[in-house]
Amino acid sequence: MWDTTYFRPTIWIAIFSVAIFFQMSPRAASAQTIREMTQQHVDESIEKEREKKKAAKEKKAVPDPAPSNNSQPGQKSSGAPASQPTPPPKKNAIRKEEDLGETIAKFYHDPTEPTPREKLPKRIIHKWFKLDPMAGVAYRGWLPQDYPSVDTKIANYFTWNVALKGRFFNLVSLKRGYYEANGLSSPRHPYKQNAARYGSYGAKAAFFLLELGIPIMNAWEPVIRYEAKAFQTTAKAKNGKQVCIVDYGKDADEECQPSEIRSQMTVQSAYETAVIGLTYYPSKNPSPVIEDSYGKKPPFFFGLAYLSYVKPYQVTIGDLVLDELLFTGRFYGGGLAFGTKLGGGVNRPKLDIWTQFGLGAAKLTKNMTLNELAPKDWLIGYVQGNLTFSFPWAPFQFAPTILLVPSIEASGATFFFIETQREEGEEFVMPLLNWDLVYCAQLSLIVTL
Repeated sequence: MWDTTYFRPTIWIAIFSVAIFFQMSPRAASAQTIREMTQQHVDESIEKEREKKKAAKEKKAVPDPAPSNNSQPGQKSSGAPASQPTPPPKKNAIRKEEDLGETIAKFYHDPTEPTPREKLPKRIIHKWFKLDPMAGVAYRGWLPQDYPSVDTKIANYFTWNVALKGRFFNLVSLKRGYYEANGLSSPRHPYKQNAARYGSYGAKAAFFLLELGIPIMNAWEPVIRYEAKAFQTTAKAKNGKQVCIVDYGKDADEECQPSEIRSQMTVQSAYETAVIGLTYYPSKNPSPVIEDSYGKKPPFFFGLAYLSYVKPYQVTIGDLVLDELLFTGRFYGGGLAFGTKLGGGVNRPKLDIWTQFGLGAAKLTKNMTLNELAPKDWLIGYVQGNLTFSFPWAPFQFAPTILLVPSIEASGATFFFIETQREEGEEFVMPLLNWDLVYCAQLSLIVTL
């Protein structure tokens, strides 16, 4: 009979080594379905976000060393420091406050003009039928979210655009009808094409905007606004690696197939926004065309909004990325929208601001969302905004007025997790899920008819 007393440690070591080998084997990892891989990444990422937030909080909570008491024996404690007399305000400070007030007043109301000026723009059609046709060129770019395993080339395009604003007998206001592209045809609808095949169709960039108003009252105007943007660029896996491209229509309970693993793909980002609400005009003049705006307070818009955002996406939670999979996913949501227009008119700067925020969802495939993979009582929120600065310049004074309008624009959207309830002792986290930024420099020619 063999005595195995001295061999038992060796046997157990061998058993554990074999178990660890199979646990870390690529075959075992590849046996996971897409849903299982994504669920594991979500759980681990949220836990690491909590640990990082907790470590930062503990580091901040470390008290500073107590100040040493250097008082000599017999010396009386000074107690509370004696109050110092308040120095009189400087004349310069008073003047600065007055200047700030004057600046604010000038922003809402133009000061008295010493000499009369000629009002612009000049028009040649009836006052109840006004048109502002526009044509221009632009340099537009997309700064997409970058990933550790995918090198995304920033897409920049020279584009042409046409637009029209109009007031039609005080019945309907065409606030803006706008189309922009770098080709003669639009990109195809993103839901129906795979990210790797999308770049072979039509134009590489397109932008459409339609905004209508119904001036039923002098100060209040119902408004409907629809906007659609689409951009394409090329992405390549870094360091010769490959990723699995998961099409939107794929079943998440299936494994990634060898035919879906590629090293190069065409990445497309597109989003649509729809807004309905009311615009309040303190000046009681809801005109959609360019007019003399001296002394007029800015309008303010508020209403309801919907956002649909489509892009190839790697699941990102905070700083952690699931870099084995590239989804052709869809982000969408609804919430509140706000907007205003500051300045404007002719030979004056103008600033347009639009923003919306609310709750949404992230659908990665036809039967899997990030919402269902998140912990209980977690939601997904979003913020989308648009900022445009322009300067309509009239080089001539005759009718109709011809305007040259340089402008710059920045817009984008981001989605993030929101933790609505947490247990005692848990750290509050709100990790980002994705972001995209679009920018544009434009020169336009407008004729006021």
